Amino acid sequence: MSNMQDRPTLGVEEEYFLVDRGSRMVVPGAAQILKRVRELLSSCDSEELMKHQIEAKTTPCQTLAQLRSETRAW
Repeated sequence: MSNMQDRPTLGVEEEYFLVDRGSRMVVPGAAQILKRVRELLSSCDSEELMKHQIEAKTTPCQTLAQLRSETRAW
C-alpha cells in the first residue's frame, strides 16, 4: 500500500429525521434546514432521498485524530 489512495479510510455519518413537535410525525423540511446549515457549517451535510431526513457526515479520514478533529467541528 504505497499510495495514500490505497489506504482504508474512516468516516462518520449521522442521520436526523425532522419531526413535528406536536404530532411527532416526520415532516418535509430538509431543503430549508440544509440551506441554513450550509451557511453555518459549509459542507458537512447532505440531503437524503426523503425530504424529512438530513445527514451530517465527515470527509473520508486517514486517521482517528483527523476524524476526531472533524467531528469536534459539529
